[in-house]
Amino acid sequence: MIDTRDIPNFKYTRKSFLVNEDTLKFKTILNNNQGLTKVYETKSLSFFDLDDTKKFVVNVTQELLTCIEGNYVNNKRAGIFIHSIMDSLNPQIRYKVWEQNYKNGKKHGMSKAYTLQGKIAAQYEYKDDSLVGRSILYAADGKNMIEEIIYDILPGKYTLRTYNDTSGKLVREEKYEKYLLNGKAHDFYSSGQVEMEEFYIDGKLNGTRRHFYPSGARWNEVEYRNGKTWTALGAYLENGKPIYPGTLMNGTGVLHIYDKYGELQESYMFMKGEFVK
Repeated sequence: MIDTRDIPNFKYTRKSFLVNEDTLKFKTILNNNQGLTKVYETKSLSFFDLDDTKKFVVNVTQELLTCIEGNYVNNKRAGIFIHSIMDSLNPQIRYKVWEQNYKNGKKHGMSKAYTLQGKIAAQYEYKDDSLVGRSILYAADGKNMIEEIIYDILPGKYTLRTYNDTSGKLVREEKYEKYLLNGKAHDFYSSGQVEMEEFYIDGKLNGTRRHFYPSGARWNEVEYRNGKTWTALGAYLENGKPIYPGTLMNGTGVLHIYDKYGELQESYMFMKGEFVK
């Protein structure tokens, strides 16, 4: 999901949906033991919509009347259950916002979420109510991925990949254990070439962070320890010629940052691994 805080002049106008149940218009069908069940209830529901420009997917939570329908087998949900919401001006217009698969009363298999415009917004794989396999968030077109999570068997262990919402190109890949960043993380150029490589232990930067030119040649290298900027290891022109990385050593000193032409762009002062303003 795109963080709307990163979108300049972001604007989203909330839609109007039915909130109060009308038992004459919306009749509940209860066959919780066996067969089709259709339930209308007012609840706080999260769903996906597009911003006012129709370019970005947003996650919205509103109090509204929800229709939940699906089949029960032996008192347990089985197969696909549909969550729909109704337009306040024309209740005949219904928006399918969730499609969830169940087996023996638990989420099992593929569940999908849709925007109000009818495009797929997300899909999640479940096994016995737990997320497994791939979970995907989509861009406004319902085609390009913007985020992908690959879950491991172990709880809290997964790989997170983010993509450019326009091109669909991979932007970043991170690995998590115990729900914290652990292991290598990479940023990528649109060509697929690695732009940056870094290493985490329990959510904190450790080891060498390396930046690369689009050609793959190394650009600069900085050592981190327990999340702190520690030592300027090197800086290089694209042809491999070394340039002065700064005085930063053992957490104290100045770190120099150069552009691709070898021109100094920024200098940062650190004390005991912390940035000094």
